[in-house]
Amino acid sequence: MGDRQVGVEGMAISDDSELLVSYRDKFIYLFTRDMGLGHSGTEAVEKASPQVYKRHGASELVENVSFFGPKSEYVVSESDWFGRIFIWKKKGG
Repeated sequence: MGDRQVGVEGMAISDDSELLVSYRDKFIYLFTRDMGLGHSGTEAVEKASPQVYKRHGASELVENVSFFGPKSEYVVSESDWFGRIFIWKKKGG
């Protein structure tokens, strides 16, 4: 990503090959298969933006992330702040 301050804290993959990544910036990002790699032959392809799940609080670090539910319709994480667990609807956050 070109920034040495950014690091991955946790990752999970769904049955549908979606990638859920938490970074040190305290956000969680959902990358889907249809986002592509950014190039198709010699032409650039417009990439879709990942769904972003906002941080829990100013001082909380997201540690582990996972999909939850029979169809992976939720995103769950824990933080280092008193062992809290947070749950988002995957679509729309």
